[in-house]
Amino acid sequence: MSRIPPAGVLIPDYESLRRALNERRIDLKMTMLSLDHEAGLQDGYAAKMFCGDRNFGPTTLWPALQSLGLQMVLIPASAGTMLTPYEINGVDSFAQERRKKIASLGGKARRAKLSDLEWAAHCSKAARARWRKVRMKKMKAEQLKRNRGQAAL
Repeated sequence: MSRIPPAGVLIPDYESLRRALNERRIDLKMTMLSLDHEAGLQDGYAAKMFCGDRNFGPTTLWPALQSLGLQMVLIPASAGTMLTPYEINGVDSFAQERRKKIASLGGKARRAKLSDLEWAAHCSKAARARWRKVRMKKMKAEQLKRNRGQAAL
């Protein structure tokens, strides 16, 4: 028997949406991998969405709904029970937009506080950190190659 009734289910928050979609997937006896393939998502993406590592977005929600044979209906809330964007998504969407607009200002403010010599030292340190990662990857690849060569002997 289906956990989602034919009349639908009220989704008060984002976690409930995740749970409802996962329950529908289980009702259909669909694996997460088959949901990924039907929705055109990369392998493992549904698992990340259902466990909360990733969120449904404009490119993932609609294909997932279609793959699960679901539609979305919007119904006005009754007076006094209207949910704010913060309560619906768990994130204040207005503050999120504001943060996007000012995100680069933090770096610019940091740069303004440093002298040219301090900024050059900061940039050098960042470059060394990036190159260290490249060198470590290269060393690991060479070590793996050597270990495979020794195992073949």
